[in-house]
Amino acid sequence: MSIREVLFFRIPQQIQYKLLGKKQRLKKFKNSEVSLNNSFNSPVYQNIKYLNLLSPDDLNLFTFFESTVNLSEEIDWLKDHKNKISSQPSYYANINRQNFEKIGDVKYVAELSRLYFLPFLALDDLKNQSAKQLAVIENCLQSWSVQNPYLKTIHWTSGIEVGIRSINLIYTHIVLKQSHNLTSRIDNLIKTLILKNYHFLKNHLSLYSSANNHLVAELAGLVVISHYFENKELIKSRSKWRNKLYNEIRAQIKDDGVNMELCTHYHAEVADHFLNAIVFIKNSNLEVPDSIETHFSKMSQFISHVTYNGNKTIYGDYDEGFLIYPYHDQSFNIYKSLEQSFHHAFDSNIISQTTKPSFDYRNYLIFGDAFKAHEQKEFIKDMVFVNSGYAFFYDHETKTKVSFDFGELGDQLSAAHGHSDMLHFTLENKGIPILIDAGTYQYHTKYNDWRSYFRSIAAHNTISINGLDHAKQNSRMSWLGCPKITLEDVSIKDSFSKIKASHEAFKAQNIRHTRTISFDKVSKIIEIEDQLITINKNNKPYTFEFFLNFDAMLEIKHVEDSLFIEYDTVKLRMKNKWFSNGKLLMANNDSFNGWHSLKFDQKHPSKYFILSNELREDLKMKTVIELDYK
Repeated sequence: MSIREVLFFRIPQQIQYKLLGKKQRLKKFKNSEVSLNNSFNSPVYQNIKYLNLLSPDDLNLFTFFESTVNLSEEIDWLKDHKNKISSQPSYYANINRQNFEKIGDVKYVAELSRLYFLPFLALDDLKNQSAKQLAVIENCLQSWSVQNPYLKTIHWTSGIEVGIRSINLIYTHIVLKQSHNLTSRIDNLIKTLILKNYHFLKNHLSLYSSANNHLVAELAGLVVISHYFENKELIKSRSKWRNKLYNEIRAQIKDDGVNMELCTHYHAEVADHFLNAIVFIKNSNLEVPDSIETHFSKMSQFISHVTYNGNKTIYGDYDEGFLIYPYHDQSFNIYKSLEQSFHHAFDSNIISQTTKPSFDYRNYLIFGDAFKAHEQKEFIKDMVFVNSGYAFFYDHETKTKVSFDFGELGDQLSAAHGHSDMLHFTLENKGIPILIDAGTYQYHTKYNDWRSYFRSIAAHNTISINGLDHAKQNSRMSWLGCPKITLEDVSIKDSFSKIKASHEAFKAQNIRHTRTISFDKVSKIIEIEDQLITINKNNKPYTFEFFLNFDAMLEIKHVEDSLFIEYDTVKLRMKNKWFSNGKLLMANNDSFNGWHSLKFDQKHPSKYFILSNELREDLKMKTVIELDYK
C-alpha cells in the first residue's frame, strides 16, 4: 500500500467511519426536492403484452443459491435465509461482514437486497395492465426502508451492493411510471432510498488498491441516479460522475477488450455496469465520446468466447453476481445476453454461435421495444487475446473447444478474484466438458480451506513445483508476489493453431515452466508440450505435480501411459509416456483435490489425475489428445 493511498484514501476512510458517518446517519433526506430529468428518454415497453412472464405466484418466489424467499410474505432483510441467522442493526463501521455467528453468510444476506425482482414484478403488472404486484413492491420497499435505517445495518457496508440496488430501483421506477402504477407512496419510498444511496456512494468510493469492479458498480450507480433524477446536487455532479466512469473504462479495460481483473464473470459484471451507465447517459441526450465507446465495445470480443455448446469457460471467481437478473428465466445466460446488448448498442457482429436467440428479458428491460435480438450465421473463429493472456481454439466439426490461460493471476491491485491458473487449459468435445476448471464454491472466511483449494494450482490443469501455487495466497481475496508471464509464439490458421507461453513463478525453485498447445483440426489431434527448465544447472532436486481435473460424468480408464475417456458419443485418448507413473482418483471427504463447483455454494466430487515425480534435470513432456479415438 502506497503512502499516497494511506494519506488520500485510508485515513479519510477512517475519518468517514469514526467521525463523519456518525453525523451522517442522522441526516434527513428531502425527497420532495427530487424530480425526474426532463431530458431523459425512458425505454418504451408497449410490446410487453407479447412477453411470456411467469404467473404472479411464480414471480413472487425468488430463488438464490440454496434459498427461496416468498416476496409476498413478510421479509427479514437482515437474514441469511440459508443458515437462519439474522443480524441486528448496528453502526455500519462496527459491522464485521465476515462474522458468521452474527451476520451469517454475507453473500446470502446481500443477494436479496439487490432487489433484482422489483423491475420484473413491475413489468408483470405492465404486461397484464393490472396492479396485482403493487402491494408486493410497496411492502418490499417499505419493510426494507424500516429495517435498514441509514448507516445502521449490514446493507450499508458495501458500495457495490448499494450501486446495484440503486439501478434496480430506478428501473422499477421507470416501469411503474410507464404503467401509471407509480403511486405517490412508492414514488416517495424509491426517491428516499435513492437519495440515501447517492449520499452513501459519493462518500464511499473504492479507490487506489480497492479500485476494481466495486468502483465500477459505485460509479455506475452514481451515473444512473444523477442522469435519471435531478436536484441541485445531482445536476451539478453529472459531468463529474460521467468523467470518472470514462476514466475507469480507460483504466480497467485492456487494449484487447478484457477487464483488468482477468476473471470471466467479473468481466461480464463490469461490462454490464458500464453498459447501463452508458445507456443512461445516451438516454439523457448526451454524447458519449467515440474513444470511450470504441474502447468499451471491445469487451464484446471476449464475451463471445465464453459460451460454446451451452458450456461456459470460466477463469477466476464465479459467484453468480449480476446487475440485472431475470430470476424467473431459467435459460438466462449473462454472456449471451451481453452479446446481444453489444450488437444492439454498438453494432457488434461478434456472436458466439449460430443458435437462434431466445427472448431476452434483461435486454428488454434496458432497451424496451427498441431491442431486437440478432441471429448470427457464422461460426466463431480461433482467437488470442494477447494483452490479457487468453486463447480459444475451435473445431466446429467435432464441437471441440480448447481454452488456454497464459495471463497473469489477476489485476495489479491485489488479484482479488484471480486463481493460480497460469498455463491452465480446458477442453470440451462434442458439447461435453472434458477437462474443467474446478470453480469457486465459496468466499466466506468460514470456508477458508475450501477457498484456498479452489484458488490453488491443484484445482487447475497445470503444473506445480514443490507443492506451491504460482503466488502466495495472502488472504481470501488477495495474492502476493504475482509473477509475469511471456507469450513466446502464436500461430492461427484455419486448420492448425499453436501457442507457446512461459512463466518464472517458480524462479526461487530454479524452474521456468513453458507450455505449448497445438490443435491440428485435420488429424483431430491436440498436443500439450510442457518444459520444465532449470534456470541454474545446480542439480538440485525438485518435485513437479501435473494436475488434470475431469468432469464428473465422464467414464475414464487409466491404462499404462493412456487415459481413455468416454461419454455418450465422446471417445478420446490422452497419451503421455509419464502417465504410467500417475494416479486417476475420485474426490472424497478426506481431501480437497478433485472437488468441482458449478454454482456458488455448491460442490460435488469429480475425477482428477495427478502425476508427481522428483527430478534434478530439465523435463520435456508431451501429452497427446486424440479426438474420436477408435
